[in-house]
Amino acid sequence: MPKTTPEHFNLTKEFEGYSETLYKCPADKWTIGWGRNIEDRGISKDEAELMFRNDINHAIRDLAGIFPDLHHMEYPIRTVLVDMMFNMGLPTFRTFKRFIAAAKRHDKPAMIREMKDSAWYTQVGNRSKKLIELLTSKGGTAFNIQTNVEKRDTGWYGGFGGW
Repeated sequence: MPKTTPEHFNLTKEFEGYSETLYKCPADKWTIGWGRNIEDRGISKDEAELMFRNDINHAIRDLAGIFPDLHHMEYPIRTVLVDMMFNMGLPTFRTFKRFIAAAKRHDKPAMIREMKDSAWYTQVGNRSKKLIELLTSKGGTAFNIQTNVEKRDTGWYGGFGGW
């Protein structure tokens, strides 16, 4: 295979242009980035893993803006918060005002009541029940949430502050 030089990359990037959102290219294919044809090519598991890690980090940063003591919260609360932020995104998460207030008090029973008293609880199916199970377990290990990321790395989701 011939060697690729920075000039190859730069020229193609210049022609393609960059878009951080999906768009239809002139060939009517869903495309993102510098001309990545998502429709025909998709993404690899490694690319999905990179995006997932970035999205988890983004969720943690969003949470740190709401919960200054996030890194000092006990594992079950912190884990539930990260998963819910990842799932909902910041705008929707912020609408859970009573849930957020309960989490700031580290009041797990109130968090559970607020989770159950939402449309989200039924929309996400088993996810909400597993998160509640996590909050009600002693030591926060009621079910196995280990992923390949955790098996491969140290810390929670790859070493975020020793989680």
